[in-house]
Amino acid sequence: GLAETGLSYANYFASRKTPLIFSDDKECPKKLKQIKNLYPDANYYLAGNICQEDYTLILVSPGISPSNKIIRNAVKQGIPILTDLDIFCAFNNSKKIIVTGTNGKTTVTTLIDKVLSASGINSIIGGNVFPPILDFVNVEADVFVIEASSFQLYYSNNMHADISVILNITEDHLDWHSSIEQYQKAKLKLSYCSDNMVINSDDNNINISNHNSSKILRYGIENQEKTDFTFDKTK
Repeated sequence: GLAETGLSYANYFASRKTPLIFSDDKECPKKLKQIKNLYPDANYYLAGNICQEDYTLILVSPGISPSNKIIRNAVKQGIPILTDLDIFCAFNNSKKIIVTGTNGKTTVTTLIDKVLSASGINSIIGGNVFPPILDFVNVEADVFVIEASSFQLYYSNNMHADISVILNITEDHLDWHSSIEQYQKAKLKLSYCSDNMVINSDDNNINISNHNSSKILRYGIENQEKTDFTFDKTK
């Protein structure tokens, strides 16, 4: 993909003089000009033209569907697929809070960042609707607050969160994910890579009872006996 995330890959790997091949289904992708300035001699496969070259790794943009022919071929051949979140977590040692959920994740990510900043903590926000998180790989902060979509989580297998937040899981993006179970599985990946978790106990789709985490805090309104903290639903 040659949009925002694609440009962040190009910036990162151009600084390391790493050769890349670029592919996008669109004829004139959003960031094609900027990427060509960084990689003028690279090969570009656009408008459905499929790359026939040998490659050893795929850097995927979040919007690329698992049904994409390149992705399907890579999975079949065992070629690794990495995300910007994977690379960021591997090479940036700052604390990380990752927020996901069907609804409300942008709002909650923003609120966490504002609360931390107001408390004198050097907080930086990124991911999903915010700047690509890979743009900050060489930036130091006390904590990064990262919004993660199901698309990004689906492909990410090397991420790590000091704290992850799962707000809710309801049917969404089923044109991209093959089923609600696959959508749920993508969201719940955070339970395998988080030191601490904050989850909504009212949502039965957030079932991590068999997963390991150093600490799980549950919040909710309807099932207050199952929560660690709650809210007054009368107000």
